[in-house]
Amino acid sequence: MNKNNIAWYRVAGLTFGVYTPFPEQMNQILPSYVPFRIPAPMAPEKRLFTLCTVQPEVLETVEITQELAEDRNDLGRWKLSRATDGFCVDLQYIEGHPWHRLVADNHFSQLQAGIRWEDPCATEVVNSFTMMGFAQSAVAHQTTLIHASVTMKDGKGYAFLGTSGTGKSTHSRLWLQHIEGTELLNDDNPAVRILPDSSIKVFGTPWSGKTPCYKNLEATLGAFVLLKQAPHNAFSFLKGIQAYMVLLSSSSSLKWNTEYYNALGKTIEQLANQVPVGFLECLPDEEAARLCYNEIHSL
Repeated sequence: MNKNNIAWYRVAGLTFGVYTPFPEQMNQILPSYVPFRIPAPMAPEKRLFTLCTVQPEVLETVEITQELAEDRNDLGRWKLSRATDGFCVDLQYIEGHPWHRLVADNHFSQLQAGIRWEDPCATEVVNSFTMMGFAQSAVAHQTTLIHASVTMKDGKGYAFLGTSGTGKSTHSRLWLQHIEGTELLNDDNPAVRILPDSSIKVFGTPWSGKTPCYKNLEATLGAFVLLKQAPHNAFSFLKGIQAYMVLLSSSSSLKWNTEYYNALGKTIEQLANQVPVGFLECLPDEEAARLCYNEIHSL
């Protein structure tokens, strides 16, 4: 691997690199990462991880010691396994397409990705593996990717949570339409980080689902709000274990990596104690947006 061919990025203040055989095409391979691209970092700067694409055959002999989980979601069909000294993820982006493999050490600081470039979805797989690397390795830095849609207003960010189909994107659009001065920060996977000075920020990322919103911006985190569809609009605040469980279920981390899962738990506990967590039963209408905004700002 030629270190001069690594493309470097910084998300939520954390730096990582991606190597492919096509360094001059990285902006086309990972277009949503362009706003986050940086020059090669100077040597004592800490790097979160490096993902290196390799010939798929290199990883075929990796010893699988335990099969952990298998599922199908927005990433495609995937299988998670324990490998010697780390983890292995096999991913098929679309049924009938080739399988790709990611092998990572226990801390997700060194990642190898066996990419079958003949697959028309190969670049999407590189993106998925990179997002996985960030989601896991960032936990050690009091940072978590959350499944949320985030709006910004007056320097503060508001993260709308809920299962897929709940209406997170719809509620963000209602804020954009009816709450003056609102801007969309990210529509699917923003990063939340507790900084060394204990301030809590929400950051744009290269991962925004179906909405092309890739902003290298940050805001002070003003509130989390869990959304639930209902035939009425009603707002309340969650405390204690309820708030904790809402945030934990919206965050990304492997429960099989005990060290990092415990670290995530401590981060979530601090977030739940310092950031308001609201619960909005709502219709997809202007009244819901204004109720949410007014309740958050009544604190």
